[in-house]
Amino acid sequence: MKLAMRAGRSRHYRVPDILGRHLAETGLAAASSREKIARMFREIQSDAEKAFETALAEMRSGFPMALFDAVRHGFEQRVGRLTPMT
Repeated sequence: MKLAMRAGRSRHYRVPDILGRHLAETGLAAASSREKIARMFREIQSDAEKAFETALAEMRSGFPMALFDAVRHGFEQRVGRLTPMT
């Protein structure tokens, strides 16, 4: 899958190629501080479980659990890539 916008200085468009540092580069280019970017990454990681619990509780009856599980699995695989720049 490709994004319509690039992430980072190296113009990454393909989702599998995008790492936390590319998102951090984009944040820095948008005038966010390294501290704010690191804080956002930590918040995403720490709030993920609660967000998935809330989403699951609010889904309509009969929502395909396979879809929910696939999204969650994809998130869990990628969230570790959210590390701030050094």
